[in-house]
Amino acid sequence: MNWSSKIRSFFYGTTPENVWTRDELEALLYQSDLSSGVIQDLLSHVGALDRLDQKTVLEKLYQETSKRLSSVCNKPWSVQTPSVILLVGINGSGKTTTAARLGFYLKNQSHNVVLAAGDTFRAGAIDQLQTWAQRLDLPCVFSDYKSDPASVIYEGWQKAKSQDAVLIADTAGRLHTQTPLMEQLSKIKRVLLKDLNITIQTLLVLDGTNGQNALMQSKHFKDEIEIDGLIMTKLDGSSKGGAVISSALELKVPIYFVGVGEKETDLVEFQVEPFLRSFYGI
Repeated sequence: MNWSSKIRSFFYGTTPENVWTRDELEALLYQSDLSSGVIQDLLSHVGALDRLDQKTVLEKLYQETSKRLSSVCNKPWSVQTPSVILLVGINGSGKTTTAARLGFYLKNQSHNVVLAAGDTFRAGAIDQLQTWAQRLDLPCVFSDYKSDPASVIYEGWQKAKSQDAVLIADTAGRLHTQTPLMEQLSKIKRVLLKDLNITIQTLLVLDGTNGQNALMQSKHFKDEIEIDGLIMTKLDGSSKGGAVISSALELKVPIYFVGVGEKETDLVEFQVEPFLRSFYGI
């Protein structure tokens, strides 16, 4: 049973004598991948469960979550041209595919787009981004396996600037504990910032199926580098969605996009109300 089915069953059970306790509700919310801090905050504003009918409790949870999430995700994502979007995250979070999908999204918004294959530590990533670029008819700057990623991305920036385009730069997957790789991100930014007029957005790509691990990853990355926004991928499968909410609320960083499938059209702008209605099954 998926998360939405569980919560619908919890609140709309067919047994009239069911009386849901705070502990039962708390246990269910933990299954959604919400963090402990977010759960306790929400429950503190719901009130005494024995005095409220189940539908009212659910509506209160929805309203309290919406109020908090809307205060963080309070404006739509925007991008100027020319500029750079750096995609960062751990291995397997979906950065390379997200780079292509974001390029497709911006192209459909009438932006010029250049892709840069900055994950030079994985030959497959270079090939993967080139394949996407050919399919989507987007220019892609790349170099050899194990070449300097800062040089590749800077070359991409020069191309993007000459075309009044947005550069979307893929980067190698890394853990916060991998000091040399984290320093490499700082180097990429330092090289780009030699251009005093440059605008850089750093977006953290998180795998929604990682649950609480996604929240921990986002905290660690934010400790190391400045994060401007979140993209949560793989929300079409076993992901319950709580990690999306917790990451935004605990980091005070907006969610801009979610990945909901395999196609280039399956990166969609994050919208608080539809997401929460689906999350709570209402």
